Amino acid sequence: RPSSITYDREGSVFATSKADQFDFASALEGARLLHLSGITPALGPGGVALAQAAVAAADSAGVPVCFDGNYRALLWDAWDSDPRSVLTDLMQSATVMIGNHRDISLLLGKAFSGDGSDRRREAALAAFEAFPKLQLIASTARHVVNSGHHRIAARLDARDAAHQTSEVDVTGIVDRIGTGDAFAAGVLHKWLQGADLVATAQAGL
Repeated sequence: RPSSITYDREGSVFATSKADQFDFASALEGARLLHLSGITPALGPGGVALAQAAVAAADSAGVPVCFDGNYRALLWDAWDSDPRSVLTDLMQSATVMIGNHRDISLLLGKAFSGDGSDRRREAALAAFEAFPKLQLIASTARHVVNSGHHRIAARLDARDAAHQTSEVDVTGIVDRIGTGDAFAAGVLHKWLQGADLVATAQAGL
């Protein structure tokens, strides 16, 4: 049967935390990057305030922001939300985006033509135009052979260039939880080192 997801975050400490409970300015001292997940604002008005406070502190401190859209419709639909408005506002501060053409379609309210890499490049260029601070977009391209066998490529789009790796066969899959975070960690590690697009994309695999 098709997989289904149940979120059990309501009432958790994180979901009920208030923005004024955190000293973001102190937390960002000496930081090279703020990495923010779109799941935080999806949890409700308190999560939106948390995300906005973190981004505002990063902007004030001159710390670049990486925003991973992590769009989860079930979380946004659980309250009277406006995900496009909230996420677009947060993206205004992003230097790096983790997301693909579908995430960009949500943000910009438009669809993109073509297939594969052409569509991803069209979407990336539209995002660069909409968000002046944005410098890098990282995404994965996944072909599902069956539940235990996927083929995955990593893709990076910069303003003036793009690179997509060859597909890697991933077999024996039991659970995909955490793979997106591992991809982001590899990409950000190399990006912070100043590596080129090829090396940075490869690090995501």
